[in-house]
Amino acid sequence: MDHDNHDNGVRQTKVSLDDPVWKALPAALKKYKINDDDWQNYVMFISHGPPESCILHCLSYDEKPLLLFQELRDANKNPVFMLKHIKDIPSPVAVAQQKQAARKASATDSSSAGSTFTPGTAGQAHSLDQNQDQSPSQDGHAPESQANSLLRNQAPGGVPGVPDGRPGWPELMSPMVENKPDISTGGATERADGGTRPALREMPPATEVSYAVAIYPYTAEQEDDFDVFVGDTFIIVSRAREWWVVQRDPAGTGQVEQDVTKQGWVPAGCLLETKVPVAAAIAEATARGSMASTPPSSPPGTTPILPLSILSTSSPGIALMDYKKKGEEELDLQKSDSLRVFQRYNHWAYAVKEESGERGWVPSWFIGKVPISPGTPTTPSADAAPNLQESRFTQ
Repeated sequence: MDHDNHDNGVRQTKVSLDDPVWKALPAALKKYKINDDDWQNYVMFISHGPPESCILHCLSYDEKPLLLFQELRDANKNPVFMLKHIKDIPSPVAVAQQKQAARKASATDSSSAGSTFTPGTAGQAHSLDQNQDQSPSQDGHAPESQANSLLRNQAPGGVPGVPDGRPGWPELMSPMVENKPDISTGGATERADGGTRPALREMPPATEVSYAVAIYPYTAEQEDDFDVFVGDTFIIVSRAREWWVVQRDPAGTGQVEQDVTKQGWVPAGCLLETKVPVAAAIAEATARGSMASTPPSSPPGTTPILPLSILSTSSPGIALMDYKKKGEEELDLQKSDSLRVFQRYNHWAYAVKEESGERGWVPSWFIGKVPISPGTPTTPSADAAPNLQESRFTQ
């Protein structure tokens, strides 16, 4: 399907310029005769700009796709609509787990050749067989090419128009920076076995102590890195660019150790920073939850922390529809939940509920902007599809 047909197919559905995604998306599926799947299993995107620097925007349920398309077209930005199945947009933690499995298999294959060093051994680190890789790989497909995959004949278990059902465009950058700070002690050193191990980096000056809990996994790549797992707790002792020097704090009590050998580097993007020791922040949120008739249920790694206890930068949001989590790292949403969004990655958002402190990853398209006027956002209930008979195209 070429770009023009793709665009016309979406724009000729029975929706108006002012209709939001939750009306336009079911209409687009109906237009292309996809009637055997729930419309909420699909996500609407719009790409724009030149092919070499194409911007891919995931549309929230409250955004107005036709109005946005018109604005981009008038600005000569060559907009293109596309859809993707939700199963092909896994949570960041699920991506990391897939990478971890691949890395573990690769490490097993190369174990006979010996290892050059054992990363993650600084301080009290986890064993390598639990490692979770930190960044998704790119499969070489440019975003623009996915215009042709929208709603063609879908093979069982596959993605429309994509060979072998692989995800159709490069995943976005990991929440961590790719390069570590250039503050090493002066290059790599020779090992006794003839290999080369990375030089240890000089620890930057100590800063004001704060605390953190991991929300994203990371596999150590240098000898003075820490392995990071969702739910790990730390004390932040110093900072250099977007990497932090931390001390493990398994109990979350905030007791600082003076022994620098128990400190290690982690990417700042893996952590949610708190004002008080993590155990104290969790206790405060749990106490508030226990006063409610149904206190929140929190699996390991998602114990509640109130937004007021968090130092990390955030933005306000509101749940547009109910969402039922698919994994322990995710967050259940009820329509109109007030949220703080602390991280966005690969079309997912890390959110914390304002009232209860429940936290986890959720699909970003379920989160809308906080309305200026009071009231709940105009979106359907989780089990009710829009009435397409009342919609009309007015462009």
